[in-house]
Amino acid sequence: MSDTNPHIPVLLNEVIKVLNIKDNGVYIDATFGAGGYTKQILKSAKNVKVIAFDRDKTVSKYAEKIKSEYKDNFTFINDKFSNIPNHINYKVDGIVFDIGVSSMQIDNTERGFSYRFNNKLDMRMDQNSKLSAFDIVNKFNQDEISDIIYKYSDEKKSKLIAKKIVEERLTNQIETTFDLISIIEKCVNPKHRLDTIKRVFQSLRIAVNDELNELKISLNNSISLLKSEGVLAVVTFHSLEDKIVKNFLKPKSNVNRFSIESITNTENKEKSPFKIIQKKCIIPSDEELELNPRSASSKLRYAIKI
Repeated sequence: MSDTNPHIPVLLNEVIKVLNIKDNGVYIDATFGAGGYTKQILKSAKNVKVIAFDRDKTVSKYAEKIKSEYKDNFTFINDKFSNIPNHINYKVDGIVFDIGVSSMQIDNTERGFSYRFNNKLDMRMDQNSKLSAFDIVNKFNQDEISDIIYKYSDEKKSKLIAKKIVEERLTNQIETTFDLISIIEKCVNPKHRLDTIKRVFQSLRIAVNDELNELKISLNNSISLLKSEGVLAVVTFHSLEDKIVKNFLKPKSNVNRFSIESITNTENKEKSPFKIIQKKCIIPSDEELELNPRSASSKLRYAIKI
């Protein structure tokens, strides 16, 4: 994937449509990447401002290009999106999240996200983070590894795979993506090989980056960040993420949408602080699927702050 065309933003037209960009509006792009959503938001109305976040510092080169064109209308902050309230103390007109790993991260062979390339196990979105996929497979105990694989991918062979990982590392460290793949291949029927590899890599990536907790925290934060009539738009790529978004938007206590109290205290239930305009998720068009096959599993859900 080249610098001239580094990333195809998924469901771009649909995201821009639901955000309903206003003149003089202020928007948060919580997952900047190569800036696909940001650029389109900035083009969509007069004097629009975007504050973009990304914990991956390697995307700063794309942020610099947009900054050179849009000046004070664009701000980039190198931080994870759960920390947005640490940087913004005012309300905005819209927030967009594109959850999960980016095409750029997958295609960068040195990052260890992809099972297609042989490189050191890493999978950190933030290169300053301490925990890597290497640490999980070489240092976590068998039950912890099994739990991660099953919890984040529903892989039925999770216990066997974890057992084989622990057995292998007694004699050799599991250093590369292909080292891990060779272990997985010993545990599954060849016809299920690729699906299992995908699930194991997904589960490790989610654990390394604490992705689901990041999403929950950030959805909660969106309640106080959005103005009345502000739009929350979330693009997800697998069922775990989509389930979190759906559950968040259901009517519950609006104090802490994911707290135990909000789930169990039936006497204190309130209306959701969001109104859902379209219950069914938005999926890519046939044209987009042809242009960008990686968009196949993507879903867009959105809601308007009451």
